[in-house]
Amino acid sequence: MDTEPARRRGWAGGLWPGLLAFVLGTGLQLQQSALYPSWAYTGLLLLALACPLVLSLAGRLGGRLSCLLLLSCALSGFGLTGWRASSYSAQALSPQLEGRDLLVTGLVAGMPQWHESGLRFRLALETASVQGVAVRIPEKID
Repeated sequence: MDTEPARRRGWAGGLWPGLLAFVLGTGLQLQQSALYPSWAYTGLLLLALACPLVLSLAGRLGGRLSCLLLLSCALSGFGLTGWRASSYSAQALSPQLEGRDLLVTGLVAGMPQWHESGLRFRLALETASVQGVAVRIPEKID
């Protein structure tokens, strides 16, 4: 009777170590003081996917399979979190432009929404400039 709950648990019982490794990889990336380039995170993700696949095809995993899979889960968490953060930061306003007056032209790309602080709408940018000099800012502005 003691083996019945373990049998019902099936493959899900083995997910916990991998999920924990993924969360630890995510937490490790969140401790970074600066982001790596986006290509570095993409490389880590490819390594996390390729490493167990290559070694399993070579047939030399043995007892190292679980350690390798845990490392792959941790690399996946690290790589996905970093890749998302770097792609999100690429859409941010340049720190040199913060606090400066910008002249922007564009089209309203979404219906205006009322909030407690006022009206909000999404603007699809056409041009942007600071004192007559063209600058690069995110393509869509909320």
